[in-house]
Parts: sequence; C-alpha cells; structure tokens
Amino acid sequence: IIATCRHTHPNIQHGERTSPSEHFDDPRQFRIRVQSMGPPSPAGLVESVTVNGLSDLSDVHSRVEDMARRDIMRPDRVSDLLRAIDDVFATVFVHSTGSATLRYWVERQRVICEVAGAWTTAPFAGFIQYVDNEDDGPGLWPSGQLADLIVVRELDGVTVVRLEVLLEPDHV
Repeated sequence: IIATCRHTHPNIQHGERTSPSEHFDDPRQFRIRVQSMGPPSPAGLVESVTVNGLSDLSDVHSRVEDMARRDIMRPDRVSDLLRAIDDVFATVFVHSTGSATLRYWVERQRVICEVAGAWTTAPFAGFIQYVDNEDDGPGLWPSGQLADLIVVRELDGVTVVRLEVLLEPDHV
C-alpha cells in the first residue's frame, strides 16, 4: 500500500519534514497503468457468450444459472447475480451501438462474470448512485449493490465490468 501511495501522492511526510515523492505519477498515467493491469485472469474453465441485444439475455440467464447452480450457489444469490448482469447489459445497450461479450467462471468460491464492450462509463460507475432519469437509467450502481464486488476498467475504448458474487457469503 505504501509503495502505491508514493505513486499517487506528490509529497511524502517524514516526521516534521515534507519532500517531493520521487515516484509520483501523473494521475491520468497512473490510472491508465492500473487499469491496464486489471484483475488476474481466470485459472480454470472460462465460458463465453456474445450478446447482441436484449433477446440474447435469456440464453445468458440459462448459461450463468446452470453454472451457478452446478457450483451450489444459493437461489437468492443466483437471482442477485442475474439482476446485476441485466443491469450491466442495460447500460451497454443504452451507451453503445454494438454487442458485448460475457465471460464467466467459478474461482475461489466466487462466480465471476466479465462484460466487455465498446462503451464508456462515468467516473466511479458502480460506486455512485446517479440520479435516475428517462434517458440513462441508474447505470451500474444497482449492479454494485447486488454483487459482492464490482470492478470497472476502461482501456483503448473497451470497458470491462467485472462482477463477483460469493457462492456462500455467510461462510467465506
């Protein structure tokens, strides 16, 4: 953590003395570097499906639900995950003209879903509740409330939203 702080704080305090950080990065460059790293890639089997519109979501639901139930996820958590995925795709379809790809897998007692597509997000998407309006809807905020973790990263015109839901949240 301290090593990262040296990159994000222009000055470092040493007791009574303040000195410029030798490792300070321009915030925009730091953001690009951190986002390009992203979360680790999956270690096991990854399934993938391309979603071109709302009509494809029933297939997405079937696939993700089968995987989650196979790995013994509680029904209420499956429902949360499917609603979170729906909210991400709703955002995709509002803010892009193309398709998006869903990758999903189970790892370390978590179901992980990543939606990738060519759209842009607002700063802190998934963490701030924006005012709901007729044009844009609530954005990714509901997904962030339903999932145990949401990570949104954007690089070279591609946005990736990663949702993680614990298989058994009471026991992990």
